[in-house]
Amino acid sequence: MPHIGMSIQNHGDLCVCNRNDQSLKNDQQEVIFIHKDSLRDSWASPTRKMIIDLLDSGQGMLQNQDNHHCQDCYDYEQAGKISPRQTFNELFKDVIPSATQPRVLIIKPGNVCNLACRMCNPETSSSWYTDAYKIAVKRAGVTESFTKYTKNFEHIRNGFNKDNVNFWNDLAEWLPGLVFLDIYGGEPFLSKELFDTLGKSPSPENTSLQLHTNLTIYNEKYLKILSRYKNVNIGLSIDSHIPDQLNYIRYPVDANQLLENLQKFKNFFIDNNNVKINITCTINTLNIYNVDEIFTELSNYGIAVGLNFVSYPSEYDIRILPSTVKSEILNKNPNFKKDFSSYILQNIDNADIHFQKFWEITKDLDSFRNQSFEKLFPEYFQILSLHLQP
Repeated sequence: MPHIGMSIQNHGDLCVCNRNDQSLKNDQQEVIFIHKDSLRDSWASPTRKMIIDLLDSGQGMLQNQDNHHCQDCYDYEQAGKISPRQTFNELFKDVIPSATQPRVLIIKPGNVCNLACRMCNPETSSSWYTDAYKIAVKRAGVTESFTKYTKNFEHIRNGFNKDNVNFWNDLAEWLPGLVFLDIYGGEPFLSKELFDTLGKSPSPENTSLQLHTNLTIYNEKYLKILSRYKNVNIGLSIDSHIPDQLNYIRYPVDANQLLENLQKFKNFFIDNNNVKINITCTINTLNIYNVDEIFTELSNYGIAVGLNFVSYPSEYDIRILPSTVKSEILNKNPNFKKDFSSYILQNIDNADIHFQKFWEITKDLDSFRNQSFEKLFPEYFQILSLHLQP
């Protein structure tokens, strides 16, 4: 990926891969942000060149030299699972690098979103601002006003809004040279600028595209734009088959609307052989207890279901759960146990601290949103309650 790819993060900084957390810097060792720097600056970043030099000199991941910026892939591989690194290496093994631009681009176009999912944050969702502010006041003693607090995310808005003409023009110029474009959120279907740019590509048939959506918005104009690309994979985020639990995790979602839109997506692309849709179920500390049941029920909608595991924020990483809770989960879910037991049994640093933070935030959000984890997940709560501080 450092040779051929780059990732534009929600925060407005850039990395060589969306699983890597090492921000690219300029010659003055300042972090590059798209609200003030150009995409060309990022591709020419000394940080990216340094990572490439390490790889080419035999000091990178292939030589088993630990790089904590790539911990996600190490964790997958140590658990015996195929990592994003391995997937990318296979998918793009024949892609020829370009000196002037990436051939693979992963983009998270800002934080504009209409949902405030439990495992999200204000850098990724603007709908999180109010609750995040309340938590900051209660837990961190923040005294600044709400207006001043939200200014912390102003550079994200400035990076991806319509006024950042240079960014969108650079992206449009790069599109014909991309072999693969991967789009996350915020919620992509809320970004008019994104789809205006995608519609400008003179040769979309040369670029494969993947897009992830919370499925709350159905826009045929945007779907027509996507269908012009070479091979398209659309991930539809659904984390439970039980409406009240889905609303709890992906607040404030209307489960009936999601299922209606799911059918619309299926019908729209029924004659598009180049487009595949699938359900992406994000596995976290809230829904892991019922993972086998969720997977089975979601599979009944007639499209493929894939599992995605939260690693950030750490309080929603299933590996932070106490060992006895993990055992209960594995015993209840034999299919998950068969495929993912080595992953959930991994130990991560400060797991007990993250676990208590998980419960503190759960209680806070329950209070702010008039919801109840205990009532919606009663059996799971009884198991967790043995480990929770009052």
